[in-house]
Amino acid sequence: MRSNDSRPMLYWIVLAAIVWGIVASLSHAFADAKSAPVDIRFASVDMNRIQTEYKLVQQYRDQMQAETNQQQQLLQVMTDNPFLSEQDQKTLATLLQKANTPAGLTPAEKQQEQQLLDQSKKANDDYQRLSQSQNLSPQDKQTLDNYLNLEKATEARINLLKQQFQQDMQNKLDAAMAQLTKNIRDAIATVAKDKGYALVLDNSVAPYAQADCTDDVLKILNK
Repeated sequence: MRSNDSRPMLYWIVLAAIVWGIVASLSHAFADAKSAPVDIRFASVDMNRIQTEYKLVQQYRDQMQAETNQQQQLLQVMTDNPFLSEQDQKTLATLLQKANTPAGLTPAEKQQEQQLLDQSKKANDDYQRLSQSQNLSPQDKQTLDNYLNLEKATEARINLLKQQFQQDMQNKLDAAMAQLTKNIRDAIATVAKDKGYALVLDNSVAPYAQADCTDDVLKILNK
């Protein structure tokens, strides 16, 4: 079985960039400005802090990281144990994941895990023996063909799972980005309206704004 070095992308990393460039524009301030001279006020917001201190961002990151780790575990088990059935590969991956939790495995689960590992090793050793043999009987040739078919089937499942996982994670990322962006925009707009700011800009764009409203925005986001 060929080793596959490519790993699923950690899509949640992109979440760190979704809030850049958000601008809250309050039309009522400009409407008032048409009727009477006003002091147009603007503020800045620290998007780095929003990214790191907004709790929902971290929740999305943790969730996507956990799903990525689980998927990587399954793909690694499939790669290392190509001659197990699809169901046995999934069972072994689940057992290995549980073994790394505080609860660990029950005695029965440990026995099941070892049986699957032994079964996989026996099949792999048999495959190596047959693939290196010069004179195979018809029965041995059939056995070797069966192993090759299992290997190809596993490789096909790995490729399919990667595609499905990447699409699923992209869909989740898109939904998370839309929700986070809306929440942040709404929070900025609320603060701007309450404080009377005509504009709220990223502090990298407006480092000399009259005020920094990051704390106020975070209070709304994390309440």
